[in-house]
Amino acid sequence: MDPQQDAVSPLTSGDALMGRYLLVEELTSTHPWAFRWLAQDKILRRQVEVYLLLGPHVDDAIDAARSAALIRDPRLVRIIDAGHYGGVSFVLTEPLPGTPMTDLIPLDSGQSRALTGEVASALAIARQSDVHHGSLRPELVYLHSDPPLVIGGLGWDAALWGEAPSDHAEAEARDAEGVTALLYTALTGRWPGRLPSTVAPPPGEPGAPVKPSLIAGGVPGDLDALCEIALGPGGAGPTTLADVIDDLGPWLGRRDDPRVAALLGSRPSVVLPPMPDSGPGVSPSPWDGPASGGAADAGEPAGAHAAPRRGPAAPPVAPVLASVAPAMPAPLPEPPVPDVPAAAVPQAPAAPVSPELVLPAPSPAPASRVSALSEASSGPEVLTRH
Repeated sequence: MDPQQDAVSPLTSGDALMGRYLLVEELTSTHPWAFRWLAQDKILRRQVEVYLLLGPHVDDAIDAARSAALIRDPRLVRIIDAGHYGGVSFVLTEPLPGTPMTDLIPLDSGQSRALTGEVASALAIARQSDVHHGSLRPELVYLHSDPPLVIGGLGWDAALWGEAPSDHAEAEARDAEGVTALLYTALTGRWPGRLPSTVAPPPGEPGAPVKPSLIAGGVPGDLDALCEIALGPGGAGPTTLADVIDDLGPWLGRRDDPRVAALLGSRPSVVLPPMPDSGPGVSPSPWDGPASGGAADAGEPAGAHAAPRRGPAAPPVAPVLASVAPAMPAPLPEPPVPDVPAAAVPQAPAAPVSPELVLPAPSPAPASRVSALSEASSGPEVLTRH
């Protein structure tokens, strides 16, 4: 049952929340317990979104929104304010830009991998501050150009459902499952998650969806296996965001943010192979539109991805630059020549002169090797937004 079926928005078009945020247009809600409005900030002259909250978990949602407001990442929609005013409970955010994921699915496998990786990386940033999403759904992911996507509802959306995890480990496991469910949706256009969505569910029993390759073409084996393991009844899928990022491997446009690298902990930094130039019919950006259907893994090198692993991480593939070339001893200084008048030096017959010892210069490493290792030694790069 839709909680909004008999409910009425506490404010309407033309009202101004706190006398400042003028409600302009009611938007399609992303949550059954919230009315969503586009509003105009009369002081800063900018657009904002206002969520007017209902239900028994309003206070929990506001507390969660205030915690999430401290997180700064361009892929997480910024929360401006949250609280109660004049009997109205609200969350105030920046507008969700771009196009909702629900309007673009299914995507091709390269786009699906990139979308899932960016979502996992963004939530990994929030996880550093013990903030979790908890209720990922396709309606909350908007595809954009810069940044490539934006996620709404961080923290407060799940709290408004009344779904409070018992601890941070459970909360992260829920996010890892939610990210994998988004991957399934991107590949197939079906939503296998536990929370309701406007996207149709996949074939199969609840909690045991069929694997993506049975309902979509061009699904790589590693993504097919990841969805089957994570969303199946066995519950053997990734339980942390680091596991998800590890299982996805390289994706188009991936950059290792230092904060994500800190989350990965003991996992070694790996210099990823460069992605090939886009060929004919392959978009250079993962967000240029829906998939053509049944395409091969667009933008990905053949055989670059193995099946998901749950074992220990592989050893480092690139040593530090300083350990590549052997250390050369410093050249010996030339002995000082005494300042003696030429006339005082006895003239002796010329003797054979030994050839001068010349130390060979160290051979430089190949340019590509130096470049790759320099990148490894300089640490992970900051995520580049697309």
